[in-house]
Amino acid sequence: MVPSQRVTLSLKGQCEGLDRILDGSVGWYAEPGWRRAFESLGDALDVTPVSVDAETTCELAAGDADHPNPELREDTTKPPARYRAHSIVKAMKEAGIGRPSTYAKTVDRLEERDYVSTEEGALIPTQGGRNIWLGAAPLFALQDEREVFQTEYTAAMESLLDDVAEGRRAASDVWETMRDEFMSSHKAAQEAGNAGPLVPRSRLKLQDYLAAAPGLADEIGTLDALTEQEGRTLLADLRTRGISLLPSQKQLSYLEKMLESTSLTLEQAVESANLVLTGEAPNRDEASALIDHLSTLQSEGLAASAKQMHLIAKLAKTAGLDEAGVSALVGVKSYTELTGGRGGTASAAIDALRAQ
Repeated sequence: MVPSQRVTLSLKGQCEGLDRILDGSVGWYAEPGWRRAFESLGDALDVTPVSVDAETTCELAAGDADHPNPELREDTTKPPARYRAHSIVKAMKEAGIGRPSTYAKTVDRLEERDYVSTEEGALIPTQGGRNIWLGAAPLFALQDEREVFQTEYTAAMESLLDDVAEGRRAASDVWETMRDEFMSSHKAAQEAGNAGPLVPRSRLKLQDYLAAAPGLADEIGTLDALTEQEGRTLLADLRTRGISLLPSQKQLSYLEKMLESTSLTLEQAVESANLVLTGEAPNRDEASALIDHLSTLQSEGLAASAKQMHLIAKLAKTAGLDEAGVSALVGVKSYTELTGGRGGTASAAIDALRAQ
């Protein structure tokens, strides 16, 4: 086919009272050539030449609502497409990292560790993944400005391992090189991390102390002003002050479910565990002890409560049954074998007596 030939005309102009040079370009196809074969698949080819006289003075007319002048045209750059399982494997191959036996495992591990989530086949970085890549990974720098968590370093490391496998390098030499570089980068990361802002974990721990002891706010000040090293030093000091932290939301939610499943009130659970609360509500350590106690009760079988036994006696009298008769309804020999909780035999006996 005939080659395609395009003509591009550069334009430069200047407005009176404006120092900036305005430039632009216009183009057309002097000879569409082979492009004519694909013209039906896209926009029509512009083949009309543009005639522009040099040194021409133009008078710009004011526009209106229908024909604004100047006309603002906005264009946004589309971000690159998200990686998918197959495309990230292709990128790994092109970068020289990974091996056929590790490609699938690497992608699976990104999801298992919650670094990415999958949406319609696309791999979307999670907030945790972003934090690690943007906040932690750059800290592991080497002396020659390389970073450990970069494709170039990984490819070089795997190349050294290939050399060992194929007998071109001694394993001990490669091990010493990698060990020294990792130790150096780890030390650099620690120093940079300590000098940087609080990491999320330290921030959350300090927030726990502030919630338990609001009076610390004046002493601690603004968390954003603390470095990670200052935060660690402060946490070490706070741990020696005997401050009782409040239960976490996860603890409270789990404790509530445990109380519900055992049909115990908080007061009954505290009494059953022989705990003496330091305040009106359990603190974090006390909540943990209660959860452990209730878990033990569930596994060993919770004894029937006094309320359950009182109701059983009342219903048995109405039904004209003695202890042996009531126990036989649920397959036990006596009241001492009845278990508490919603799924226990005491509850089953109550249901059976009500059905008499």
